[in-house]
Amino acid sequence: MRTPTPSCRFYYPLSPSTVHHVFSSIFSPFTKGISSTLIIPRGFGGGKALSRFMTDHVDMLSGKTGLSVSTRTHRYCYIDPDELAGSRPRDYLDAIGSSLTGGQRVHPERFSLEELKQIVWKELIQKEIVFVLRGIDFLERMTSSLWANVRSLQVFPERVHFLFILYDGAPVSRVDERFDRIRDRVEESVFVLDTLAPADISYSIRRWEYMLGVQFSAGERCAVAKASGGVPSLLKKYCFMMAGNGAMSEHQRSERPAEGFSRQETAVYHEFIRHSGSIVSKEQIAHALWGGQDLERYSEPAVVQAVSRIRKKLRRAGSAVTVQAVYGRGYRLTAVDHSTVKSSEKPVV
Repeated sequence: MRTPTPSCRFYYPLSPSTVHHVFSSIFSPFTKGISSTLIIPRGFGGGKALSRFMTDHVDMLSGKTGLSVSTRTHRYCYIDPDELAGSRPRDYLDAIGSSLTGGQRVHPERFSLEELKQIVWKELIQKEIVFVLRGIDFLERMTSSLWANVRSLQVFPERVHFLFILYDGAPVSRVDERFDRIRDRVEESVFVLDTLAPADISYSIRRWEYMLGVQFSAGERCAVAKASGGVPSLLKKYCFMMAGNGAMSEHQRSERPAEGFSRQETAVYHEFIRHSGSIVSKEQIAHALWGGQDLERYSEPAVVQAVSRIRKKLRRAGSAVTVQAVYGRGYRLTAVDHSTVKSSEKPVV
């Protein structure tokens, strides 16, 4: 798979205009001496790539947006839960210390809280500090005492800031005593990225075409956009599927679209993806179910029941797509119309 370089038109994880807008929204609070929060709903996807891109390219983005938040004036410490040495609160503080010191330190023992504060004070002589804390709502074993310690690193509130990247919005949307000590900082300035504009969907599809080394037709792009519902994680998945076996690994071809899918149901679902937006006949579904024995084993009630099971499992999983019956012709994959879904059946993000 090709990796976009700075000279590539698909270098940004989302369209440049959207990235600039998100960057301006969540980095501008630092110029006012307050912290910021970006909420990306669980299952939406793309949060890690976007947050890492903005942190790694803050100088370029600050120039594009005119914000005075470049690395000349601010020190950015990015803490990722996927990169922690362990799952204990102590490991989180060590990750902060390692980021502050660039991975270098004089003493081999773990960082103490007082030592971290001293490092922060020394850094503040030259620059403001921004702790970019991704996925703190994923860290179930991190207690309120940890966040009290993290909060205590804000020794000079006007010059030490937090950028929280959240995925279910727990500190904001519901009472959770773990976050009591930092809740006021989390709620200072909140930006929610829960939908993509049509330009972003088109950009993301073309970006995956570039990375996979393929070129979809206009109809295929429309099918991927419609089936994904504009969800980045589904855009990626459907682009891989649309690219065909040459771009899909064996694992991806056998991957279950949702928990509880059988091998046969997965095969039928992938058949819908390959014809996404187009009608799939009952005969095609039968072939996906029984392979070369489809003529001998064909049963219309069995086909109908298989489709019904897939539709129910997609709904239970909160999928953005469903299977729609086309009278007398077959079925097709389509985006869920939430306006017609009962409130008790609406998927929870």
